This record gives sequence, C-alpha cells and structure tokens, in this order.
Amino acid sequence: MRRAAVVVGTALSIAVLAGCSTQEADPPAPTSSATAAPSPTPTPTPSPSGIVEGSDLELGIVLDDVPELGGDDAQVYNWAATYEKEYWRTLTTNAISPAMSLLASPELQQRVTTLVQSNVADKWVIDGTMHVRIDSIVVDGDTASAAVCRDFSDTTATEDGRALTPEELGPDLVPKQMTLARVAGEQRWTVLTSETGAGTC
Repeated sequence: MRRAAVVVGTALSIAVLAGCSTQEADPPAPTSSATAAPSPTPTPTPSPSGIVEGSDLELGIVLDDVPELGGDDAQVYNWAATYEKEYWRTLTTNAISPAMSLLASPELQQRVTTLVQSNVADKWVIDGTMHVRIDSIVVDGDTASAAVCRDFSDTTATEDGRALTPEELGPDLVPKQMTLARVAGEQRWTVLTSETGAGTC
C-alpha cells in the first residue's frame, strides 16, 4: 500500500490516494476492521455565504490559495474543505471520523472505510501536514464539482514501525475531482465522489 494509501500511486495504500482506482480508494480486502473514533468530532457548520473553513494546524491540514467566494460557490468550498479535514483526521487516526456520515455519500463512506481497514491491517501510521487546494468550483443547480489538489510532501508514513521511502509512497501531488450534491431543504452539501487522477495539481 504505498502512498497508494496516502497519496495516489500504483499500490493504493493510504486512502489518500487511490492507486489505480478512480475513487477514494479500493484497497485489497482488509484483514482487520476499522472502528469509529471513540470521541465525537464537532459537527461541521459552514456558513451559507463566504469562506469560513480555514487551515487546522493542530489537525495537520493547510488550505492553500483560498479563493474569494460567495453564495453557493462558497458553500461548496466550505463543505469540500470540511470533507478534506475529516478525511485527513480519518487517515491520521485510523478511525472513521463520525462526521463522514454527514459529509459523504454511502458509497464514498464505504470506500474510505475499506481504505482505513486496509491501513490498519498493514499497520500504517500517517503523520505530518497535508496541504490542500480547492478550486475550479462549478455549481449547476443542486449539483457541483470542484478540483482538489492534495500535497503530501510534508507528510510521513510508517508500516509496522518502518519508515516508508518516497518511492514506496508514490507521488506527493494527488489531483482529485470532487462532485457534490445539495441536501434538500438544508444549507448543506454532500460529497458524492472524489475521483483520483482527474485534473492537475
């Protein structure tokens, strides 16, 4: 599972990337199961307008090149950024963030769960700071898309206590294309898909 799990590579290891998969991750069948984080995380509450989601240095995620947006575009950015934060929390704790049930489609939740199970089975430990850029937001009624670039150059990973080499981890820059849908009757968007390899970083 090289950065295949953390970034995207040919092995698909960290869920951060999907090796050859076009989605979050489709790692091999895990041998152990992941458990939900023991303590709940705050429920994300992005504002209906304006960018409110910022970097979280304690968590280890930096949002780069934050754009000036308003209205639906800002909502989409906020929810995409919140998803990226909880995704990184999930990877660095090897436990599914409870917020994932609010942020992601059932299919995407399952992919992330499978990835975590695989990382747990392989005794992966991911640490450091992930940089994320979200741009090219397009809103079409109740659906939207956004380009995401995950930069893992400031992250580390070990497998059963052994530090993985850059060659094992794979590329530092992982482009993704995200699709989202507005939740009816709410000021909230759900991430439907997060496809690896689409777009550029």
